[in-house]
Amino acid sequence: MHRPPRTRTHWLLAVLIALVCGGALSFSTWSNTPNWSNADSLFYQSMSLELDGHSAQAARATVFGSPLARPAIRQEPSVADPRWQSFESQFSRRRWLVPMLTAAVRPIAGERALPDVAIIGYLLFGVALFLLLASRFAMASSIGTVALCLALGPVREWGLRPMTDSWGLFLSVMAILSISVVMARGRRWLPLWIAIMLALSFTRDLAIIPLAGLVGLMLADRDQTRRRPALILACAGVLATIPAYLLFGASLRLTLAFQINGFEIPSAAHATWSYVAAHYPSLFFGTVKADVRYAASHPVVGLTIAIGLLALFTIPARRDTLILLMRGAAFGWLILFALDPDFSGFRYELTILPSVAVGLCSLAEYAVRWFGRQASAQQKINPLTASPDG
Repeated sequence: MHRPPRTRTHWLLAVLIALVCGGALSFSTWSNTPNWSNADSLFYQSMSLELDGHSAQAARATVFGSPLARPAIRQEPSVADPRWQSFESQFSRRRWLVPMLTAAVRPIAGERALPDVAIIGYLLFGVALFLLLASRFAMASSIGTVALCLALGPVREWGLRPMTDSWGLFLSVMAILSISVVMARGRRWLPLWIAIMLALSFTRDLAIIPLAGLVGLMLADRDQTRRRPALILACAGVLATIPAYLLFGASLRLTLAFQINGFEIPSAAHATWSYVAAHYPSLFFGTVKADVRYAASHPVVGLTIAIGLLALFTIPARRDTLILLMRGAAFGWLILFALDPDFSGFRYELTILPSVAVGLCSLAEYAVRWFGRQASAQQKINPLTASPDG
């Protein structure tokens, strides 16, 4: 679709609008008391203290024994148990990027360091999503879609909490954007992709989403000149994520057993693959049912995701790199969901949002073309209506 040329001023103005939109939606969060009711926040806070020189045990004792932990303990008494803390900490141990940023800004932000880092991640997610969408679609539809995504209840609920969710969304979008840059501008931009994937691997376990996008692109596009760079990107991306898993790997078996056991430490009998396999179907389908119930009770969220995904997969893509990438990324999210089906107020489901956003922009573009064709056809049928003398 033809678009007028964009100047640097256009880009800067649009990015500013995205920032203003995110700032308006997160304005109250800068001054309100942060929500520390999820134990994940406490683990990231304690990891940031480790970077200040505390041992892991001392850092956890400081954070979980502080007033910050009271909301999480009221919600789940097991959080106060040092044994539970030690066991559960292994599942967040890979996510060092946000604690590092927290430790870096603490001299300026003080106790608000982690909440403020999360809010900055939310703002950066909005900017990155706009840059991704506007690289392919009209700026108006890109800005509108970004505003919608940022305003969705679960995005604000989880993205603005003192956790790693906003940075995971930001870096997953940046990973897709870096793929587009490498595909368009050449391998000299490959270090950008590697750096982003390395950062993502130390933020959240989302690397499979952009990697699946590359696989989807290779399977859907038979052009060898585009498949070869995609293969190189996929291999480089896998290599970039290996260090995080080698250094801080957590057992998938224990992760699933922990969830099946109601987030309590599983016994030896409940921590086996046979036990996990026997109870996995109820965990999976229970999460699916919870997602459906959530979507039904939050129709804006449910319709946004349903319409975006439907448009992404039904509107012809031809050889459109971004759409093919995001179709593959959506399947990557499905694989991630199958590996770890955990419902938490639509928190983990948000990682499919970039694919949804591309689908929504594709739908807007399709609608503009359709109405343009209808208007053109009408003029051909009755040319006098287009004449100023008619």
